[in-house]
Amino acid sequence: MKKNNYWCAALVPLLCLSQQTQAVDIRWSGFGSLVGGVVVSDETLPNGKTTEYLTDPTMSDESSAYYQDTISFKPDTSFGLQIDADLTEGLHATAQLVTRGGNDFQTGLEWLYASYNITPNLIGRIGRQRLPFYNYSDYQEVAYAYHWIRPPIEVYGEGLVSFEGISTYYTNSLGYWDLELQFYYGDGEEEGSEVGRVNIENFVGWAGTATYDWFKVRVSTHHGEVWVEGTPLNERDNAAEESFFSSLGFFVDKGRWMLGTEVTYMRLGDSIQSVYDNSTFDERLSWMITGGVRFGKVMPHITLSNREITVTPEGFGPLGPVYANQKVSSQSLNLGVRWDFHPKAALKMDYTHRVDNSDDVFVKGPAGLPQFAAGKALEVDVLAFGLDFIF
Repeated sequence: MKKNNYWCAALVPLLCLSQQTQAVDIRWSGFGSLVGGVVVSDETLPNGKTTEYLTDPTMSDESSAYYQDTISFKPDTSFGLQIDADLTEGLHATAQLVTRGGNDFQTGLEWLYASYNITPNLIGRIGRQRLPFYNYSDYQEVAYAYHWIRPPIEVYGEGLVSFEGISTYYTNSLGYWDLELQFYYGDGEEEGSEVGRVNIENFVGWAGTATYDWFKVRVSTHHGEVWVEGTPLNERDNAAEESFFSSLGFFVDKGRWMLGTEVTYMRLGDSIQSVYDNSTFDERLSWMITGGVRFGKVMPHITLSNREITVTPEGFGPLGPVYANQKVSSQSLNLGVRWDFHPKAALKMDYTHRVDNSDDVFVKGPAGLPQFAAGKALEVDVLAFGLDFIF
């Protein structure tokens, strides 16, 4: 994430120069979340520590990204600024800067791309963009856009969020249906995921959405090479593994009530190894179902989510036969309420109960060696509350 600070330093004077140029129309917008939270129920881990709650798996190496038994206002707090420049004749430039409390308030450059209107229905983009893995991918940073304080981490926690490359975005109508179709190709990396520094290369994918009034269906597939730096099985020259990701979602919003479900599947391959405990992962299946009822400006909601990982024996040494094809999982129940007390702001409160068997793999023991909980389910309850806003 630190390397983005160099981009930010270079970007600011260019934006200032652009503001002085009358020929360029620049539009500013932004968003933010001011959130506090606390672990209200925890358990003791095999290494003697108590359970914590990680709000974003891409920041697993940041202590400020965890809720513990004392209240913290860092993990879910963020602020973003987006700059859109109309360069005339169909050419645009977009940049988005985001500061996250979970990353100790460091600022990163999430988007930096140029787009061109090839036709009225087709847009081409080049630069740093968001990977279109999920339904909420394009605005996952903008918490005001959805009802939770954060999307369910069982689904929205693959550890890969951005890429540098090219994409096309096509929109049209077919009868009563509104259609959106996106294709992309590029590379990317994420430094702080649960398995270490993840790199993707030659990634190609597409996402399609069809909307009919109150009903929406979305599907996507993605394919490319994935590898993790710094592990015995993942030297760059021989360990890039062909990986596959797909998602399917259905969403209904009738005004008074809403209902949605999303399922994702990832096949990583045996050489994707964790730098933390040398465990390796083969497949990941996750799903969530969410619903809410609106009473004027107040919407209580409930979400169930689940993640299941298949572990492969490589990397465990003598313990390999024991953990061959073992499945580790986590489940969450989220109860929340959203109050739209202002046209551009909402107050939220979420209570999350999480049961996690995956800590059998991720917990480190003495001297950094893996230590397992012998199948013990680790539970944690988190209460979070805060304000989301846009401008």
